[in-house]
Amino acid sequence: MSVLDETSSSGCFDVICCRNLMLYFDADGKKTLLKRLHGALAPDGYLLLGATETSLGVSDDFMVAPQHHWLSARRPDAHARPALRLVGS
Repeated sequence: MSVLDETSSSGCFDVICCRNLMLYFDADGKKTLLKRLHGALAPDGYLLLGATETSLGVSDDFMVAPQHHWLSARRPDAHARPALRLVGS
C-alpha cells in the first residue's frame, strides 16, 4: 500500500508523524499526501513534519505554528480554525 492510496479505513489519529517523506514528492504528490493525512487526523489533531518540510503553500487544510513550520494543526473546516497552542514554548 502507498501513502498516496485512498484509505478511509486507516482510522482517526490525534498525531501523525510524517518526517522526511514529503521531500520525495513533486508538488502534486505533496498535495495528495497532505490531503490523505488531513483525512486521517482527528479534528483537533496535529501533523509533525520534518524540519525542512512544511504544509505552507501546499495545503490550506492545516494551520501552521508560526515559530515551528514543521508543526501543523488540522483545520476541521473552513469556518472553525482552532488556535494552536504549544506546550513549553
